[in-house]
Amino acid sequence: MKMTAFLDGLTLKNPNYYDNHDDTLVLSDGTVISFYGDENDGPNDCYNYADWSALEDTGFFEDTTITADTLKIEACEYGVKINGYFVPCYSCQNGYYTDAIEIIATKDGKEIARVETYCE
Repeated sequence: MKMTAFLDGLTLKNPNYYDNHDDTLVLSDGTVISFYGDENDGPNDCYNYADWSALEDTGFFEDTTITADTLKIEACEYGVKINGYFVPCYSCQNGYYTDAIEIIATKDGKEIARVETYCE
């Protein structure tokens, strides 16, 4: 049986993660990774997001080798891989809106990577 946690209706691996973090990842060198869904800013009930909390038990946050110079973001089914670490992406909606999401990495305010994928 698959157990799923929810936070304000959003599926999360670890619902406590967002109590202590923003909707972004910050790498050891200051690189910021965020997500953007076109529908997130609209007046609808759709919200597409990356579940950064899924990285908590993987060693990702201790891996200081992931920097702007070594960063590799790949789209995959229902999420992305960041240097091989899988991040699931979810869409909370009624099925009418898009489930596309963009993962964007910036360093010193400049975009260094952008990948589009789709949410589960």
